[in-house]
Amino acid sequence: MAIDLGTNGTPPNTTFTIAKSAHPAALPKAGATISSIEFGFRGPAKLHDGELVKWANAGFLVHMIVGAEAPNLATAKKIAADLKAGKDNAAQALATGFYSWDNALSHGQAFESVISQKAGFWVLACFMDTQDGREHTTLGMEKVIQIVR
Repeated sequence: MAIDLGTNGTPPNTTFTIAKSAHPAALPKAGATISSIEFGFRGPAKLHDGELVKWANAGFLVHMIVGAEAPNLATAKKIAADLKAGKDNAAQALATGFYSWDNALSHGQAFESVISQKAGFWVLACFMDTQDGREHTTLGMEKVIQIVR
């Protein structure tokens, strides 16, 4: 449906059909894939600035992929250890920034995005809870990655 918002009063609208292109444009192929799965992440430990990344849920539970930025590798490893130990406040205090690549993906869902976050070390994490109330991070859903320029 199309609506003409350049008019006064009730805008006119019409319904139309878009035909399939005889020569569809090829979409770029993702340079890397990060997958969430019970209870971990799969994919490369290094992503590149400007790289197209596919974020996917290969598991059967709903997962999220958020990142905690760390000032160095040692701190990133400490953040990951704190998350696994259930010490979310301690991990948050060590992080220098946060980013959410996805807030919730169901089984089989995926999307792509271009890496534009700051270069450095990041800890991927899933903060969803299991049916018995345990946070996925405490079951191993944290992974240290590096974003490079």
